Amino acid sequence: SDAEGSVTFALLQPGPYTVRATLQGFQDYQSSRNVVSADRTTAVRVTLKLSAAKESIVVIGETPLVDKTNTSDTTVVSSQLTDKLAIGRGYQNLVTFAPGVIDATGGGNPNSHGALSGNNLYLFDGVDTTDVTTGTFGQNFNFEAIQEVDVSTTGISAEYGRAQGAVVNVITKSGTNQFAGSYKILVTNDNWNAQNKGTNPISGNPFARTKDNTNVYDYNYTLGGPVWQDHIWFFGAYQTETDHLAQ
Repeated sequence: SDAEGSVTFALLQPGPYTVRATLQGFQDYQSSRNVVSADRTTAVRVTLKLSAAKESIVVIGETPLVDKTNTSDTTVVSSQLTDKLAIGRGYQNLVTFAPGVIDATGGGNPNSHGALSGNNLYLFDGVDTTDVTTGTFGQNFNFEAIQEVDVSTTGISAEYGRAQGAVVNVITKSGTNQFAGSYKILVTNDNWNAQNKGTNPISGNPFARTKDNTNVYDYNYTLGGPVWQDHIWFFGAYQTETDHLAQ
């Protein structure tokens, strides 16, 4: 701890944490559900009270809406939210959840507050994956292996000096001390989508298209767990697709 008694834990994986404090002659303190997110500081104020007898204090933490130590405008899109939304399964589709970010072409390279589509910075767990030639996203990833996507648009720290647009940080999932996995099948069919409407103003031809009545099955598997309790974990994700002509 420093001179004021503050303790800093750096480089923590995003997720909920429990903080415990014990000192002889004082009541034990415990604060749970303190959520750590990328590019944010989670503060836990610990107050130890004198105790003649052995007692403990248990506090349920709350995620602060405003990070007083960070001036950047950051939008966090977690997997708990995206699993419940009907959206395209790619982290590029989550970038436009941030205010001021628009993807007019639908190509996955949006404009942030008027900046060019090639002015964004794309990171995976803090590692720069931006295409060095075009400045656009240079890496795709299995959607089931993404824990959250953080999009910073204004007031960005100097450590991201090369970005004039948005800073997109994709945080991947990690194993824990418990074995856990998932199995998911997603089915899509162009025939279930709405028909294009309207006509070409120049040629007069309709925008209606011929639909492909084919079921596309997307199989997704994940598995994670401990290799060495509290020290080493593993996590893996696998995805494959098949298609069958619908009857």
